Amino acid sequence: FRVAGFGMEGCGNFGMPIIDTTEGRVRFWYFDTSSDDMFNKTIACVTQKGWRSCTSLATSWLDQPIAPKFGDSNAGHPEFI
Repeated sequence: FRVAGFGMEGCGNFGMPIIDTTEGRVRFWYFDTSSDDMFNKTIACVTQKGWRSCTSLATSWLDQPIAPKFGDSNAGHPEFI
C-alpha cells in the first residue's frame, strides 16, 4: 500500500486511510477524497454516522484474520477464528 499522509502536492491522491483491528481481523479501508464531491460525501457521512457506517464509500485494501501469537492461550477461541 502506498499512502503518503493525506495526499502529496502534485500527485492528486487525497484520501483517508483507516486501519481497523477489531473482531480478530485487520482491515485497511481507504476513503478516496480526491474530488470535492467525494470529500464532501465522506465528511458528511463520517460526521453524521461514524466511519464504520460509511464503508460503502471506501475501498477495502485488506481484510484478513489476525493470527494469534505462537503459544497464545487464547488460540482457538471464537474471537480469534
